[in-house]
Amino acid sequence: MTHIHARGGRFLSVLPRSRAEDSQIRQWAQSHAFEFTEATRRPGKRGGDPDQVYWTAPAPIPTSEGHRIVWVRSSHKHDCDAEARRARIERGMIRACPDCPPIPEGLRHRLRDRLHLAELHRGATDWRGRLLLGLA
Repeated sequence: MTHIHARGGRFLSVLPRSRAEDSQIRQWAQSHAFEFTEATRRPGKRGGDPDQVYWTAPAPIPTSEGHRIVWVRSSHKHDCDAEARRARIERGMIRACPDCPPIPEGLRHRLRDRLHLAELHRGATDWRGRLLLGLA
């Protein structure tokens, strides 16, 4: 990075979590708020998709080499993270449900459809389509 900077070049790099600056900034962020500003907005990849928005905020400290650090937020990553979080919570709730039948091991990877999963655990039918009796 110093070689590029010394010759007037510009670069963009992802700061690895193993760098000391990463943990210092994350610790700083626990008690301070970043001032994010919208950097760019692009239309969604398909018709009807929301715009992809990127926000940036300067970090409070530079790298150990003296280069500035800019934090970037993406609306797409935010949506993906929210969906992953929702799916983890849903899986945990299903596992913790005492009245729900166990999901057969071979079927777990095929239960992608939330409606089918909800129907299965409401006691309507099991994975073979048989009625489940005595379940709430």
